[in-house]
Amino acid sequence: MADVGLAKRGPAKKGDMGKLLDGLAWLLGALLRLALWVLLLGFGLLLLVVALPLLLLGALWALLRGRRVAVPLAAELLRRRAQQHMRGRGWGGGSGRGGASKGRADEVVDVEAREVSDVAPRPDQAPPPR
Repeated sequence: MADVGLAKRGPAKKGDMGKLLDGLAWLLGALLRLALWVLLLGFGLLLLVVALPLLLLGALWALLRGRRVAVPLAAELLRRRAQQHMRGRGWGGGSGRGGASKGRADEVVDVEAREVSDVAPRPDQAPPPR
């Protein structure tokens, strides 16, 4: 009577094998996704570990030499767009001159000027008489 249960069970059905393969495929997919996320996290951390000290060293080097710290171009463009947006012109609208063509009198233009001496004559002119 004890072996009656074994005789009824029989060989594994095809549906059981399909479920097993589906579970194995899901497990391999989950492990692959996890490995890719770990790789992406490692790349991001490596980028932070390398890029931030280089940016800080560049800023320190510029300050030691008495120069202005250079702002990356993308950050400068994003800052300008944000200022335009805050002024109410919107992200894509407005004129191309940043308000100068609208006749705003409060527009301030900062110009870097330098002293020019007459020590060296221009190449297309004769030297001044002495």
